Parts: sequence; structure tokens; C-alpha cells
Amino acid sequence: MTIYRSPSGDLQYFTNTLEMILSKIHNNFNDIILCGDFNINYHINSTWKQSLDSMITSYGLSSIVTFPTRIQGNSSTIIDNIFINTFKFNNFSVYPTING
Repeated sequence: MTIYRSPSGDLQYFTNTLEMILSKIHNNFNDIILCGDFNINYHINSTWKQSLDSMITSYGLSSIVTFPTRIQGNSSTIIDNIFINTFKFNNFSVYPTING
């Protein structure tokens, strides 16, 4: 499943909607890969990061992106992310690609 949340989008609405969708597709037969531009910086600890992590973890998913996905001037963020079940899929690699 791919996600895009506008930087000006309502975070509470986003997390509530995402949870509603996950609750409908989550079962023992589906393997969920959630990826996209969340516009929640995983490079720093925040209330919204903790909230999203808590909800995502309840569906057995974990963030696997550990490198900056946006670099501008002297700042870097991890706002693009991938979430998978790392207990089920423990042999994976994620690498950044410079796209110019």
C-alpha cells in the first residue's frame, strides 16, 4: 500500500484513516508492505512519530528506513518510509538512491 500525506495535512485525520484501512486489510493471510511519503520525520523523536509507530506496531509492522530521504542544505529528514513485518521478513536490504 502506498501513502502520501501532504505536509499541511491533518495528522490526526491521517492516522485515524490509516488505522481504519489497516484494520480492514490486516489478517493472517495478507502480507502488508506500507510505503510512501508520510511527512513525519523519523530522524527525530516526536509525539506524531510515537503515535504512528504505536499504531503501526499494533499491526505487526516496523519502519525499515534508517537513512535520510530528504537532504536540503544543512538539514536532513526521514519523511519517506517503508513499514514491513520484520519478524516474518527478516532478510531485507534498503538502500538510498541518488536521483539528482
